[in-house]
Amino acid sequence: MKKIFNIILIILIGAALIIIGLNYNKSLKKEANNSSIIINTPLNEEEVISPVIISGEAKGSWFFEGTFPIKIYDENNNLLGQGIAEAKDDWMTENFIPFEAQIDFNNSGIGNGWIVLEKDNPSGIIENTEEARINVRFKNEPQREISLYYYNPSKDNQMCSKEGLVQVKREIPTTMTPIQDTIKLLLKGELTHEEV
Repeated sequence: MKKIFNIILIILIGAALIIIGLNYNKSLKKEANNSSIIINTPLNEEEVISPVIISGEAKGSWFFEGTFPIKIYDENNNLLGQGIAEAKDDWMTENFIPFEAQIDFNNSGIGNGWIVLEKDNPSGIIENTEEARINVRFKNEPQREISLYYYNPSKDNQMCSKEGLVQVKREIPTTMTPIQDTIKLLLKGELTHEEV
């Protein structure tokens, strides 16, 4: 009888420790979203277009080498873009540090999604993982068609002739800097298998 009582007591103590541990973990995550990062822009449920500027303040523990990652997802959990937030002051502190990021993303122009700010965690330890999310709506941007020209040596019968140039069409947002936007897209060199 005493043996059964001891086994039941050990099971109850183990269950109590598990429940306390889970509640402590939840309180840490709640604290991470409420008291270790403040997001100024964009606001929750705000319309965003690419590139989006994300700014706010985070405690120094969020940074590693002065940065932490940010990812943008659509409502189907597809990754649309990613980048890094950079500290605007000395990050080697437990105080709040201003940060800013400008992130380009593939904007379908429809639907909702979210921006995920992740505490940099080079150790990979799950207990050090924290994140904050901003729900956003993607704004439909006016688009313009452009032509890009790439060199394809397999189509060039003579060295560096015009036959080696391949034209591809792309859609880019209508902005005040179309030449700069076109050059950035050209330098990315993103060709489909059919275009190569």
